[in-house]
Amino acid sequence: MAEKDLKWQWAGLLNSIVVGFFSIWCVLMECIALYDSGNYAYRVCRIFEKKGLVFEVIATPCRISHMGCGYCLKFPCEYLESVQAESLACGCPVRAAYKVVERSHKREYIKIER
Repeated sequence: MAEKDLKWQWAGLLNSIVVGFFSIWCVLMECIALYDSGNYAYRVCRIFEKKGLVFEVIATPCRISHMGCGYCLKFPCEYLESVQAESLACGCPVRAAYKVVERSHKREYIKIER
């Protein structure tokens, strides 16, 4: 009977580890915000840096770029609402937002509908 209880304890522990891993993975998922201008991305980035949050301005991926080369803001998805609100407040509205998902060693961009 003790062996069966031990197996259930191990199964419970393994389940906790898996759930914890996926919780962390979801929190660490990245998003990108596209703007009309690269200057808008830098402006919003500086606003968040003043608040102590370090986001990154990156080249807009070609697969989602509608206006040729440009820059966008990369940040953790948990800040999506803050980025959208702060961008709108400073006159640099987000034109589109995407979740960055890794599948088969390639990045996919899933548009976030508002």
